[in-house]
Amino acid sequence: LRQSRRGGRRILAALACAVLALVLIAAGPAEARRLALIVGNADYRHVSPLNNAVNDARAMSDALERLGFEVTLLTDPGSTDFRARLDAFGDEAEGADSVLFFYSGHAFQMNGVNYLVPVDAELASRDAVLAETWNLDGIIARLQDRGRQTLIFLDACRDDPLPAPVRGSGGTADGLARIQTGTGTFVAF
Repeated sequence: LRQSRRGGRRILAALACAVLALVLIAAGPAEARRLALIVGNADYRHVSPLNNAVNDARAMSDALERLGFEVTLLTDPGSTDFRARLDAFGDEAEGADSVLFFYSGHAFQMNGVNYLVPVDAELASRDAVLAETWNLDGIIARLQDRGRQTLIFLDACRDDPLPAPVRGSGGTADGLARIQTGTGTFVAF
């Protein structure tokens, strides 16, 4: 299992590099402004912690900085901190040529909608799940713009992190749901 995870991470890294190369070629001049918001969540308080999510986020951050991206790295942000940082990043991205969002941590789908799980989410009820998590469609809507390239990379667990009583009550499923995006937006799971 450990070997297959390493192989999967190598494939993800190779894919990310290939897509980034295309972005850099398409973006044109070296002075093109490229921004990245990188989130790694590992130190969960109410669901199982993850071993490599923060390490993966740091590695992605380092690689993107070497490629000329202005990087904002968040490790283990709580829900309130993330929302504030996302809004600030979205405002800053207004003049950017390319915007990249990378997330490593727990995620799940409920009724065809994808949710990312902050480290402070308790997920005690279906209502709490909706209030405490980050709706991926909302994140994409905040970051995408017809005038720029928007790249979304999700390195999320494929198992459902919800507690058993909540898991069966809301149409959840393992893995993530297909995403519909606008022009110039690319999503990789």
